[in-house]
Amino acid sequence: MISRIGFISTALYFFLLSIVITSSWDSFHDLDPNEWGDFLAGSLGPLAIFWLVLGFFQQGHELRNSNRELANSVEALKLQAKELKNSVEQQRLSVAQQKAMVDITNRQLDLDIEVREEQTLLTRSQELPYIQIQASGSGGVSAGKRNFRYKLRNVGATLVSGDVRISGTGIATAEIGLAYMETGEVREVSVQVEIAALGSTGQPHVEFVARASNLRNQQRTQTFTSDSAEITMTSCEPPAA
Repeated sequence: MISRIGFISTALYFFLLSIVITSSWDSFHDLDPNEWGDFLAGSLGPLAIFWLVLGFFQQGHELRNSNRELANSVEALKLQAKELKNSVEQQRLSVAQQKAMVDITNRQLDLDIEVREEQTLLTRSQELPYIQIQASGSGGVSAGKRNFRYKLRNVGATLVSGDVRISGTGIATAEIGLAYMETGEVREVSVQVEIAALGSTGQPHVEFVARASNLRNQQRTQTFTSDSAEITMTSCEPPAA
């Protein structure tokens, strides 16, 4: 814009100067060379000053444009920095979300594994025999020993093979085989206990270890203890469902 004003003004200035020269050509025709130099210096001096002023304004205009572009660049850099910060924050959140999802998945897998293990143990437990022992009374005395009777009931799956080991104070350790026992079937065993080993209650201390296998030859082992008419199971492996 400033350059256009300068060119138009210069063209107009030369046009007016040419009119002046043309209208007074007779006077200009007789000028000496040094007078022509003075004329040109005097007539072109204002034009040079005019262009100098225009250059100053042009430089100021360009400087303002440069400052504006610099400000725009700084603003653009700020926007880029903000977008980069937002991108990093989103990536951090995304990583955190992915980690949370992985943790949830791992917990779900652990829970599924635990549930499957429990189901497997439950299924296995349901497929195994399960023995219950109850005291069923005592008999007469013979050779310083009293006879005690116990009932073994299978309340689990069918027992294909097994045995029960009986031991205790004043008892000769014995192993009694358990043949095929259906669910609900009862077997009775007798134990002879030395009278001198009976406590003040007249009841013996008896320990039972029952081992029972199913059709797939899977085995359950149970231990029982009796110090009175009450018989307590102390361990069962695998545990009953």
